Amino acid sequence: MDKKLLTENIQREILTALAIAYPDPLTSRQYFSAFAEYSEPVMAENVNALIRRGLVKKMAIRSCDGVHFLRLAELILTFKQLQDV
Repeated sequence: MDKKLLTENIQREILTALAIAYPDPLTSRQYFSAFAEYSEPVMAENVNALIRRGLVKKMAIRSCDGVHFLRLAELILTFKQLQDV
């Protein structure tokens, strides 16, 4: 995906929303209310960046025929990076 889709502001918004819902995932209503202004590719790229940093569960993104999509039930904070320290 295009790097210009990545922004720290969106990632911060995602982390904030997930922290509020933690330990549960966001409901679909919460997700769409918080992120309706962003397209699916933008959200997928930013969530993927958070996964690479160990902040969000790996299962939150899946792909089918090269198309990435979010799995809202798996979109949950993880503390893997902090546990590795």
